[in-house]
Amino acid sequence: MIKLLFGLFSGIFKGLYLVLLPLVILKFLSKPRESFHRRFLRFSYHVYAGILNWINPYFKACFGVDLLEGFPRILSAVALSLGSGYALLSLLHWRPRWWIFLALLLHGWLIGGQWERINAPRDFQMGVRLDE
Repeated sequence: MIKLLFGLFSGIFKGLYLVLLPLVILKFLSKPRESFHRRFLRFSYHVYAGILNWINPYFKACFGVDLLEGFPRILSAVALSLGSGYALLSLLHWRPRWWIFLALLLHGWLIGGQWERINAPRDFQMGVRLDE
């Protein structure tokens, strides 16, 4: 019974993944003014911020640690990056390599470290003329 339910949910998840993946790729490629790297960081930031903002009150009540401040934010972003990367690799049936985990570790470290600056708009900076 459990094997049947697991197979059913696995099939549904793979189907949703195959439908949503092209939509996400099209969203990344639709804005030519912004670099792909910055769009990927913003997308990751929004996903991680949504998860951490949802978990933070419960984690703060249980352990007294704020996940959105300083080093705990970096550790939680690294954990989310490693977890989501491993989930994607296992979904695609790819063998994880050490360099993939290193890239995921650096990605999480970058998201956690640059948290306040990732979502800041580039258009409104000192010295930028807005009438152009």
